[in-house]
Order: sequence, then C-alpha cells, then structure tokens
Amino acid sequence: MRHWIRKKYPALKKSRLNKTPDRKRKLSTLSQIVKDLVRTKHQQYFKKIEASFKDNPKHFWSYRKAFLGGLSGAKSTISYNHEVAETPVGQEEPFNKYFCSVFLPATFGLNNSQYTTSSSITDMEISQIEVSVEEVKERLCNLDTTKACGQGKIPPRLLKEYSEQIAHILCSLFIHSLNKGKIPREWKSADVTPIHKKDCKEVAENYHPISLLPILSKVLERCMGNRFYTFVKDLISALQHGFLPNRSCVTQLLPVLHSIGKI
Repeated sequence: MRHWIRKKYPALKKSRLNKTPDRKRKLSTLSQIVKDLVRTKHQQYFKKIEASFKDNPKHFWSYRKAFLGGLSGAKSTISYNHEVAETPVGQEEPFNKYFCSVFLPATFGLNNSQYTTSSSITDMEISQIEVSVEEVKERLCNLDTTKACGQGKIPPRLLKEYSEQIAHILCSLFIHSLNKGKIPREWKSADVTPIHKKDCKEVAENYHPISLLPILSKVLERCMGNRFYTFVKDLISALQHGFLPNRSCVTQLLPVLHSIGKI
C-alpha cells in the first residue's frame, strides 16, 4: 500500500501542474488502487480483531480507545490542594507539585558489615570498567524503534540503522564519561508524562509519572547493567522477582501457589 501511495502523490503533483488527459487518467487509476487497498486492509484489520478477541482482546480495546477516545466533550481540569487548572499549560503546575511531593530522597544506607563475606565485594572502580565497540553496537541493534526519543531528540530508529557507523564514536564517548565519573547533563534530563492510574481524571493524585529518558543514556545503562549485576546478584533476596533476568510476576506466583497447595 505504501508503494502505491508513493506513486500516487507524484502523479497528483504532476496533474496539478499540467492537467492533461493522460495524467488525469493515471491519477484516477492510482487513486482507485489506493482506495481499494485501504478498504481491503481495513476489512483485514477488523477480521484480525474479531479472530483475536477471545485470546488477546488488547487489539479490540486499542481500536476502541483510538476510535472513541476523542469523542468526549467534557472539559478536562486538574486539581491539587484545592487549586484547579483548566488549560493544558496551567495543568503542568499541579502535576509538578504533586510529583515533587511524593518524591523522597534516600535516607537509608546499607550496613556493609553484613556483606563482608560476600563474593560480590570488589575494589574495582567505575573508571576501570571497559566498554567495547561490539557491545555498544549490539545494544544499538536491539533498540526498540517504537520507543520515544525523550530529551535527546535522537530517534531510536536512526541509532539502530546507523549502528555500524556510530558505534565506535559512542564507545569513545562512554569510556570518556566513565573515566571522568560524569555523564552529560542532557542525559540526566527526562520528559515526565502523567499517566492516569485510577478513579477520576480530574485529581492529580490519581496519576503517576513516566519518565522518558534519552536513548543514549539508556544504551550506556544497559552496557553497565550486566557488570553491576554480577556484583550485586548475591545481595538480592531470593524472594525478589521484579526487574531481574528470567524472573517475573509469573515466577513469583508459582512458588506462592505451590506453598498454598501444601496447606
């Protein structure tokens, strides 16, 4: 369908410049082909939703949200601490105040004495960690092109498609950052988006923030993640299943059901 659409627009442009019978006929033929393809694809999409509704209703609800999401005529307002904001620009302040109020800096520390016998203790410094060009290239190739680019404004598709050309440049930048013990200020900035989680949408407390970080900072984090994990994995409780490799809510649920079955 993209192929025929790309052929249609040049024909439309030429027809506007000089409306000859041949160009009109060609434009009419291409327009009809595109129209038939759109109709066919639309029908195939509905059949896909219908066939997958029982096993995976996500497609149906995504279509419903896209189709009915903008039909509400209610004027959205956001309130926090008896302050009401009606305009999109004014709604930033209630969200900002609420998100800042729920953020608490870390006030606790680890008792190092209880980990003195752990094999994870090391004297290695961050500046001694090495990052290879092949590793950076692999991380770039595994980027999800559907993710937002965040503050960096560099689309993940661009980084993925040109990973061969820019991997060595990013590797040098990462090594320099590790040696200095600093990262660019732009990599620590994030676009914070409020996501509704429960109850009415007019109360700021019913939202939670999602931070869209720059893609380059995520690449560096993934390069360092495996190295840090080898040192801290012995310190993680066996009951911890979130944010760990090969563990999830399912792996946590199975031992619970097993324990309940023994009762």
